Amino acid sequence: TTKASSKPRPGDNGSIKLADEGAWTWFNDPRALFHNGTLYAGFVRMSDGASCVNACNVETGAYATVVTSVIKQKDDHNNPALLPLADGRMMAFYALHSQLKYSEYRISTSTSPTTAADWGAARNSQTFVTGISYQNPYQLSAENGRIYNFFRDIDWDPCFIISDDLGETWSASQYLIKADGTSIRPYVKYASNYQDRVDILYTDDHPRGQGTSLYHLYIKGGKIYKTDGTSLKTAEDSCVERTLANLPIVHSVGRVVKEPGSVVYGYNTVGSTDYDDHIPSGRAWCWDIVYDKAGNPVCVFSVRTGSGDSLSNRIFYYYARYDDVGKQWKKQFIAKAGRPLYSSEGDYAGGIALDPANPDVVYISTNSAAPFDLTDVTANPLSTNERYEIWRGVRNAEGNFDWTPVTENSAKDNLRPYVPRNSPYGQSLIYFSGTYASYASVSAEVRGIFKNKNPSFAGWTSDNGLSGDDALPNADPSGIGISNLTAYAFGIELTGALTDADREKIPRMEKLANGTPVFRFQKNKALADIDYVVQISSDLQNWDDGSYTINSSEGEIEICDVAANSSEPRRFYRVKVVQK
Repeated sequence: TTKASSKPRPGDNGSIKLADEGAWTWFNDPRALFHNGTLYAGFVRMSDGASCVNACNVETGAYATVVTSVIKQKDDHNNPALLPLADGRMMAFYALHSQLKYSEYRISTSTSPTTAADWGAARNSQTFVTGISYQNPYQLSAENGRIYNFFRDIDWDPCFIISDDLGETWSASQYLIKADGTSIRPYVKYASNYQDRVDILYTDDHPRGQGTSLYHLYIKGGKIYKTDGTSLKTAEDSCVERTLANLPIVHSVGRVVKEPGSVVYGYNTVGSTDYDDHIPSGRAWCWDIVYDKAGNPVCVFSVRTGSGDSLSNRIFYYYARYDDVGKQWKKQFIAKAGRPLYSSEGDYAGGIALDPANPDVVYISTNSAAPFDLTDVTANPLSTNERYEIWRGVRNAEGNFDWTPVTENSAKDNLRPYVPRNSPYGQSLIYFSGTYASYASVSAEVRGIFKNKNPSFAGWTSDNGLSGDDALPNADPSGIGISNLTAYAFGIELTGALTDADREKIPRMEKLANGTPVFRFQKNKALADIDYVVQISSDLQNWDDGSYTINSSEGEIEICDVAANSSEPRRFYRVKVVQK
């Protein structure tokens, strides 16, 4: 059923409703993403236990449930994980919480699946051994579109399956990481560039089981690497590289770590007030991992103090990024999370998430009365009514965070913030708001905040009244001799004739006062869906991507060094506009 969203509620800073009811865990990802202009949000409908996906138009506030599971269980662990395929279709994966030896998944029949009829029938992937939970699917373009799905299965350890035919068939479930049997199970957060790499952020165990550290590895080209790019070696032979062909990674035997990844946070019982290094006896749990602009991993995690499962436990939030110059993880204590959500899960925090488009932005849910007092971890008063509110933190030039409230004076708790992937908005967030009694008992609605929409080619064509073939990137509907994509990239008006102002925007050759030739063009840095590539040719037939120098003093003007090679009688320059 398609519904109109509720109006923004006071205190929610313009949030809209995306589902009447819903909740999720933080180990199935991506749990929400934008695809062809539509937000797809996965959640568990707790009234009947159905795993669902809603298609949401965040501009109009309309939303519709387009995927509903056949298998049902009232458990927030079962929210779908979503995969946009290279051919434009989508997949949704979901399973019951370690109850079944098969997973259910659906494949869309449309590249813009905005109704239930746009999805194929439910399929079963009966490839599991112990019982599946926590799915994380990725398709890698550098591996001919191979799909990996990572989850928990054999002995409750991290495992995966592979499909080389777009989900028609799957390999058998196999270990990724092996610990000490069913009583000890690493918890994992995954990330991928969808090209050639999958990152793994993981603990020794559930934090209730033992003092947990946090580790990082990544997979690339079939090999397992530590964060610094050195190969992980096998425990049996330190000269043998660990690969996908000789798994599993043997993490621990007798609770002794055998093949450790790079340590992000080390469990430590030693007393200390250097909380950036560790909180004494604080147990780590992973929450999110993304990449910075250089492709280095950035992560956030929680650290819990206290004994066992109790509301007297206290939880703290950390931020860490890998420094590829110093070849080390740099972590910092950034906020107090308050108490756990309920007593029998003493490590369940309100939640912390990163913005994948800008890893300097963090969202947290906390019920601490003084969440940003980082001087003392022993004094931990809770907020009025112990209500969980969401905050947005932006990392400043000094490396600290400036915080602003996202929700305030709320009547209900606001939990598990998450930034949808591929968002066209400068600020984008979903969360659920309601009452959380346990992972099997949640009464909450799904809400979202979307601000500062980034320009897009699709939006530009709509604003210019283009449709059908006239809206294609290479079309020239106004007959000005410039394609739509070029006009979009350089801000040229579709008026039917080029103006003098338009000609100033077209890439051109000029000479500086000293006679030096330059190739000059205006680059619109606000357009995140395209790239500008300078190409060079000596014959107007064979073009090579050129290397050029940006004169930063010219602001948005890029000046390219075009000193001609003496062996070439002539050189030509052009800008190629490429859609990401």
